[in-house]
Amino acid sequence: WRGQYDGVRTEWYMPGVGLVKVQYHHKNGKRTDAQLIHYSLVKDTTEYLPLTLGNEWQYEWTDQNGRKLFQETCTVVSNDENTFYLASSAYAFRLTE
Repeated sequence: WRGQYDGVRTEWYMPGVGLVKVQYHHKNGKRTDAQLIHYSLVKDTTEYLPLTLGNEWQYEWTDQNGRKLFQETCTVVSNDENTFYLASSAYAFRLTE
């Protein structure tokens, strides 16, 4: 079980957008990718982490064979000085062979 989480995580960011891709190379030899498929920003910025209330990003997670695993939506919902809170909701897909 631990092999699913241990490994190398690589992230790509775009100024004004934020996180656009994550790739996990798990210790068990598997790979999982998360790709940004939609985003909505309250205001334009040049920051790599545009943490403005209401900003939203939607990612699609796939396995190493390109099969969709789930979609996840992350939204900046509140902040307290320099601490920001993101809400995440995932939509699962049913996979059959």
